[in-house]
Amino acid sequence: MDIFTIILAVVYVGLAILLVIRLPWALTQNIKTGIRFRQNLSKQVAGLRLNKMLSRLGINASGYLHGQRIHEIKHHINQCQSCENTDTCDVQLEGEGDIEIDVATYCPNADDLIAIKNESQINKAELIQLK
Repeated sequence: MDIFTIILAVVYVGLAILLVIRLPWALTQNIKTGIRFRQNLSKQVAGLRLNKMLSRLGINASGYLHGQRIHEIKHHINQCQSCENTDTCDVQLEGEGDIEIDVATYCPNADDLIAIKNESQINKAELIQLK
């Protein structure tokens, strides 16, 4: 073996060791960042009428946060924050009965949330059939 081959082998081994050390660290950091991001998103949703709307429609908030795309959740948050029907929303959210019938008349997120609810019901029905 010549010196060039030995140097190249050492460089490749060094890079392999660096990869073995760096990859788990990077994955751990990515997971921690994702958890912090989801927690922040959860706090934003919890501070809005959107959280109560999810509950009234029978949508699990945790499932919603983990099952929907981030840009869709942010869109729902922005829609809820900029909504001008807050008085109607408050009255409807405090009421009893099926909110799904009336929600489409005042909530800018209604179509998306009802679709999410229906999708989760379909998924539950499929799971029940599998059992």
